[in-house]
Amino acid sequence: MPSYILGDVELHYDLKNSFPEINSTLLQLNINNVADNKYTVACASNMSCFYGTRRVVMGQVRARW
Repeated sequence: MPSYILGDVELHYDLKNSFPEINSTLLQLNINNVADNKYTVACASNMSCFYGTRRVVMGQVRARW
């Protein structure tokens, strides 16, 4: 199996920086496998290999009160 490098990114933004009245709301964006690399995770034999997850983008809004 060839070697590979995977990169993930996670960005956070606290809304209280722009809106002081909103003191506990956070925006988050996660990107896994940013370059969308195709890579092998495991092989059971020469004819049976399993690939890893492609690029995944997730967003989240968290609020506490």
